[in-house]
Amino acid sequence: DCPVKVHCVAYATNQVESLPTQRAKKALPQKETVMLVLWYQHQILLEKRAALGIWGGLWSFPEATAEEDVVARCQRQFGVRISAFECLPELDHGFTHFKLHIAPKLVRVASTQLGVAQPGTIWLSVSDALGAAIPVPVRKILSRLTE
Repeated sequence: DCPVKVHCVAYATNQVESLPTQRAKKALPQKETVMLVLWYQHQILLEKRAALGIWGGLWSFPEATAEEDVVARCQRQFGVRISAFECLPELDHGFTHFKLHIAPKLVRVASTQLGVAQPGTIWLSVSDALGAAIPVPVRKILSRLTE
């Protein structure tokens, strides 16, 4: 027995099982990034993310925008000469407040100048990188490289 049955619209219209309906889920905002997987002599480059923000303090691939000149950025920021780059399979990663679409690019490095890369970056073998504190999407990309 419901104490408000007399005033209940669901009861009056025989819809007790179907009311109230759930609110429609709000669409999550979509964001995009390009992850740069720099590969040199069986090692990949990771950079430490800022302490605040997404994946704070974890090691991750450098990121770029879709419009950015990847080759020029890598040469300028990391002091490397690029021999080739290719697109890897894209992936999506969900957060509570948005969905991130990741377009990884495998950047094959022909040579590197020691001391030119920014502080907070490190070259690691894939197996060492898999043992590091890395976000799930980075782990997925690295796992694909070992397949």
